[in-house]
Amino acid sequence: MPVLPPKIRLFSVQHNGVFVFVSNDMEGADHVVEGHPSRDEDRNAFTPRRQPDGSFTFFHPSTRTFMFVSNDKRGNDFVIEAHGPDELRNRFQIRL
Repeated sequence: MPVLPPKIRLFSVQHNGVFVFVSNDMEGADHVVEGHPSRDEDRNAFTPRRQPDGSFTFFHPSTRTFMFVSNDKRGNDFVIEAHGPDELRNRFQIRL
């Protein structure tokens, strides 16, 4: 199982080099997760937390929220958001 540093930035090489961040835009009570080219903003940083089952949650210190895959859809794809409660749908597996 990989060991992750205390803070990480998620970088998308597909979209001309954008960083994932938690936006101040809201979808109901949840923050929208987006991508932008700004490199060194605090809102780009996530704290990975290993869970007892070996999965990870990605805590966003700037908004005190956790990234999760919501039930909301845009077309056929699920939307990524961030919210306060730490729950099962916040967990991700890292697959190499």
